[in-house]
Amino acid sequence: AGGARDEFHKGIEQIPIDVIERSIQLNLTSHLYLMRAFVPLMHEERDKSITLISSINAIQDWELPAYSAAKAGLLGLVYATTTELGEKGIRINAILPGTVPTPRTQKEPKDFEALLQTSVLGRLTTPEEVAHAVYATTHLLTAMTGQALVVDCGQTVKGVKYSIPKSQSQ
Repeated sequence: AGGARDEFHKGIEQIPIDVIERSIQLNLTSHLYLMRAFVPLMHEERDKSITLISSINAIQDWELPAYSAAKAGLLGLVYATTTELGEKGIRINAILPGTVPTPRTQKEPKDFEALLQTSVLGRLTTPEEVAHAVYATTHLLTAMTGQALVVDCGQTVKGVKYSIPKSQSQ
């Protein structure tokens, strides 16, 4: 669960406190609650794995401070629980997708043509590719724990700065 809703697209000086709180609740706190509820139920399972969906916003500036802070918090959650969960035989990892065009995300104040220019591969990540990464961390990469896997068609390595058009960010 999570997302960067329209109201999150404001700079640090413009974003209302209640919007910051909602972003953190949606993109970080909800994951903590779910883990707290489900980890006790995982003790009887074998091949136990938790995969959190973070974002490239956690590791690079995409001008969404509250959303990015929450997504970075998910990485902190992975690192803070790796040992505790590992002692129970539970692996935990995070996937950091790049821009994923979906019917919902295409309604957000994003310039998808400009975002396409940030991709090394000349395309954006698909929902299926994110699902494949989740499957890999849960079923194939069984020695992997405490890690973050970036799935972004090279957006974080190209070095092109993306900026929300000023008319949309204010």
